[in-house]
Amino acid sequence: MMSYLFAFQIVPGSDDLLGYCITLEEAVTKAAAHRKQLIRSQALGDEDSPLHPPIALYQLDLHPITLELLLPVFNRQHDLPESLIAQMTQIGAIE
Repeated sequence: MMSYLFAFQIVPGSDDLLGYCITLEEAVTKAAAHRKQLIRSQALGDEDSPLHPPIALYQLDLHPITLELLLPVFNRQHDLPESLIAQMTQIGAIE
């Protein structure tokens, strides 16, 4: 049985740092609030400006957790998200 989570970009246009959520609805809500906060903090006005790229939303299919999967994480050879994510599929964007 494959488990999954949802994620959104913290830095629009970059997948280096993601926010993780259990449901798609939670990911959409948090991503929209995060994008509004980014726009507000930049004080640049128009939300549709090209200076405000959309925030991508992803579904993350996860590997089953096993000791073999966790061992490299505990030995600091891999990061936990990198080890757990089997597939990352963009399913939308918040504009």
